[in-house]
Amino acid sequence: MSAADDVLDMRVLCAEIAAREARGGSAKEQITAVSKALGVGWNRALEFLKGKARRVDAWEKDNARRRLAALRERERIERENEHLAWLECEIARHRASGEEFRGPHVDGLEHLLRLARGADGAVEIPGEAKD
Repeated sequence: MSAADDVLDMRVLCAEIAAREARGGSAKEQITAVSKALGVGWNRALEFLKGKARRVDAWEKDNARRRLAALRERERIERENEHLAWLECEIARHRASGEEFRGPHVDGLEHLLRLARGADGAVEIPGEAKD
C-alpha cells in the first residue's frame, strides 16, 4: 500500500472516530477527540483529519482501527440494551393491562429476555460457544 493510500485510509478512520467521539462538536473538539483516541499530538491529529500527513506509521493506523472497533462495539451494545429495555417495558405494560394479555406468549417473551440478558454484553445467543 502506498503512502497516499495510507493517508487516505487514516483520514477515513479518523473522520469516523471524530464523528463518534465528538458528536456534533466543533472542529477543535473533533481534533482533540482524535488526538486522545490515538495517543498522538494535536497537530498530528489535525494532519490525519485533513489528509495532509506525509506518512502514517503502522502503530498509528493500528491504534485507529482498534479504537474504531471498540467504539463500534460499544455502540452495538448500547443499541441492544435500548432494545431490551423497550422489550422489558412492553412486557410490563402487557402484564399490568389485564388478564387477557397474560399467558404463554408473554411468558415466552420473558424467558427470551432472560436469555438475552447474558453476562457478555447485552445479548447472548443461546448455545453460542464462549471463549
